[in-house]
Amino acid sequence: MDEKPFLTIAEFAAALGVSTRSVERWVSQGLVSPAWRTPGGHARFGRDQIEELKAKGKGRKPPPPEPEPLSDAEKLRQAELHASRWIARFLVKRRIRQAGKPPR
Repeated sequence: MDEKPFLTIAEFAAALGVSTRSVERWVSQGLVSPAWRTPGGHARFGRDQIEELKAKGKGRKPPPPEPEPLSDAEKLRQAELHASRWIARFLVKRRIRQAGKPPR
């Protein structure tokens, strides 16, 4: 397979796992420079620049690790907290409704 030596901004962004806008922003900030520009002014990037940027920490970051599952005691505590908040909101709404009604 014949690989192109230079990549368009879209191909370069896809190889890094970022948007083309991110690459455009990096170019304007001077974080990366195109290897060359076409006569029409379009940027072209070298394949070696991908590894350089990854070494600098640019590109898509791996997702954070999954949180540890909650213990039964923690699940119970969260359920009790949720229930107490729901009851408190219910009672406040009930008082507001009752306060707005004329006496019987």
